[in-house]
Amino acid sequence: MSRWDETVEFTRRIQLAPSAEAVCVELLSLTSRYGLSRLIAGTLPAPGLDKAEQQGHILFSGWPDAWMQRYLARSYAYVDPVLNQVLANPGSAFSWSDTLDSIRDEPDAKYMMHEAREHGLGDGFAVPMVTLEGDLATISFGGESMDLPPSAAGLIHLVGIFAIGRAFQLHGQRRPDHQSLTMRELDCLRWCGEGKTDWEISVILNVAESTVRSHINSARAKLNSVNKTHMVAEALRAGLIH
Repeated sequence: MSRWDETVEFTRRIQLAPSAEAVCVELLSLTSRYGLSRLIAGTLPAPGLDKAEQQGHILFSGWPDAWMQRYLARSYAYVDPVLNQVLANPGSAFSWSDTLDSIRDEPDAKYMMHEAREHGLGDGFAVPMVTLEGDLATISFGGESMDLPPSAAGLIHLVGIFAIGRAFQLHGQRRPDHQSLTMRELDCLRWCGEGKTDWEISVILNVAESTVRSHINSARAKLNSVNKTHMVAEALRAGLIH
C-alpha cells in the first residue's frame, strides 16, 4: 500500500469513528510505531479558567490519568511551552524539543516538562490548527522517546488535523459546507495531496505556476482552510479527493 493509499484509508477510518475515544484509538494505532503512545487534543483555554473549565476545552485524551489530573490541578496549560509555541506559530507542526530554548529562563515550564517526563512523556510532536471560528486548537502526541522521520511527520500532521475536525463533528460543532470547486481547482487539490509542489503541478497541468497558486489559494478559501495541509484534510473529509 502506498503512503497516499495508507493516508486515505486511515482518514476514512477516522471519519467513521463513532466517538472521540475511537478517534484516539485510531490515531494511536498509527503514531505508536514512532514512539508516540499518548495524545491529547483540544482548544486552547482563555486565561484564568478553573480546572473544570479547562477540562471543557479537551476534545479527547489519551494522556496518563495521573498526569492529566496533575496538569489540570496545577493549571499547567498556562505555562506549557508546547501550547505557548502554538500561540506563537499556529500554522506549523513541531517537535516538543523545539521549545527547549524558549523555557531556558522559565522555571515553571521547565518543572512542568520534568514532571511530564516522570509520567512517560519525554518527547512529542504537536499539530496546531486554527478553527473556523478563529480559535486555536492542537493535538499533541507524546511518549518516552520519539523516532519520527520527516515523511511520517507529514502524515501525522495531516491526519492530526483531520482528527481534530472529526472530534469537532462528534462534539456537535457544525462546519459550513464548502463551495463548489472548479475542475482545475480539484486537479490542483489532488496533486497537492500527492505531495507535488506548485511548480511540479504547473508542469503536469501545462499551466503557469502563478495559475496553480491562484487555483490553490481559491480552493483553500472555499474549504475554509489555513494552509495546504489543512486544505487537503478538508478535501478528504468532503470526499473531493480519494
